[in-house]
Amino acid sequence: MPVVESAASDPLPPTHVPAASGVPVWTGLDVLVEQDFEPLWGLSVGVVTNHTGVTKTGKHIADLLYEHPKVRLAALFGPEHGFWGQEVAGASLLSVTEERTQIPVYSLYGRTAKPTAVMLRGIDLLLYDVQDLGVRFCTYISTMGLAMEAAAEQDIPFLVLDRPNPIGGEMLGGPILDLELRSFVGRYPIPIRYGLTPGELAQMINGEGWLEGGRKADLRVIRLRGWKRSLWHDETDLLWIAPSPNIPTIDTAAFYPGVCLFEGTNLNEGRGTRQPFRQVAAPWIDSASWAKRMKARRLPGLAFAPVAFTPVSLPGKCLRPRYQDQLCYGLYFEYPDKRSFEPIRMTLYLLADLARHYPDQFKFTPYFTTLVGQRGVDQWLLDGKNPDGLILQWEAQLRQYRTQSRKYLLY
Repeated sequence: MPVVESAASDPLPPTHVPAASGVPVWTGLDVLVEQDFEPLWGLSVGVVTNHTGVTKTGKHIADLLYEHPKVRLAALFGPEHGFWGQEVAGASLLSVTEERTQIPVYSLYGRTAKPTAVMLRGIDLLLYDVQDLGVRFCTYISTMGLAMEAAAEQDIPFLVLDRPNPIGGEMLGGPILDLELRSFVGRYPIPIRYGLTPGELAQMINGEGWLEGGRKADLRVIRLRGWKRSLWHDETDLLWIAPSPNIPTIDTAAFYPGVCLFEGTNLNEGRGTRQPFRQVAAPWIDSASWAKRMKARRLPGLAFAPVAFTPVSLPGKCLRPRYQDQLCYGLYFEYPDKRSFEPIRMTLYLLADLARHYPDQFKFTPYFTTLVGQRGVDQWLLDGKNPDGLILQWEAQLRQYRTQSRKYLLY
C-alpha cells in the first residue's frame, strides 16, 4: 500500500530551522558586521535582499543598515517571492514602501526585473545579500546578474556578501545552458547544478563578459569565513531559512536540481503538499509498480517509497497546483547518502520510466526544454534511449565548465 499524505491537515515544515552545532561559518554579512560596516561608511546604499539576508544570530541586514549612524540605507530591492519571501512562485510583485523605515522596496520580479536608473538615483553602492540554492533554475541568480548589470551601466560599485552553496560546491550536474533557450530561469551558460557560491558566480558572470554588451561591473565580494566546498548547509552552524516558500528544508534543496524538471511535465512535483520536490505523482500512476522498478535500478544513495497525496492550494506557498484536490499516486524520495546520490540522474531515470510505461498518459511540456536548457532531452527519453547517454554527453561539458570556473573560486 502506498504511503498516504494529507496535505491539508499535516503541518508544513518550518521555514526557520535553528542553527546546528556544525562547522562554524561566517557569511559575508557576518564579516561585514565584525567590520562595523566600515566599507559602507559615508555611503548611500541600495540593497538587493530578502528574508534570507540575516546574520548568524538572525539580525536582518536592512535593520542593521537602517540603524547604523554612518551608513544611509537608500533603497531595498526584492527578488522573486518578494522582499519578505512570502509570495508564491511566479507572482508578479509591486514596489512598495517598507512600513517601519519608510524606505522604498522595489520589486525586481515581474514587470521590472532590472533596477532602473531612477531606482538607482543617488545610490553610491549596490549591495547583494541573498541565500540562493546553487541551482540554475533559481531566479535569484538572474536577479543578481541584472542588478550587477544595472550598477555597471550607472557606474555604481556592486558588492556581494557571500553565502554558502547549500548543497556544497563540489558536485556538478546537468547540461550547460544553450543560450538560445535563455530565460529568467536560465540566464547564463552554466550547468543546472553549478557548484559556486553567489560571490563566485558573480565573479564568473563579470569575468566571462556575460553582462549585457560585455560590460564589466566594479565588483567586490566579501568572502565567507570557515566554509569549504565539501560542506552542505546542515553541516554548518548557520540558521536554515527557507530560501523560497517551496524549499522548506535542506532535504528539499537537495532534490530540487532534479525534481524541478517535473515542472515541465504533466506530473505534480509535490507543490500543494508539505513535501514539495520530495515526491512526484499523478492520478494515473501505479505507485507500487513504479517504486519496485526504481528500486531495481539501484541508483546510488537513493531510496524510493510509494506515496499518495492530494495537492491543495496553500496560500503563500502554492496556488492552484496541478491536479488540485485530486488523489495522486507516485513516489517519495530519500537520500541515505548525500555524497553519492545524483538528483538530476535520478530524475532522468524517473522520466524515462514514465515515458516507457505510460506512453499515452505521460507528457512533456515546452517548459521542460526551458528548464533543462538543452533541446532534444525530452525526445531522447521518449525514444527509450538510456538516460546515462545524456549524462555522458554532459560530462564533457562539465569538465570544460569546471576548468572555466576554477579561476573564480574563492574557497
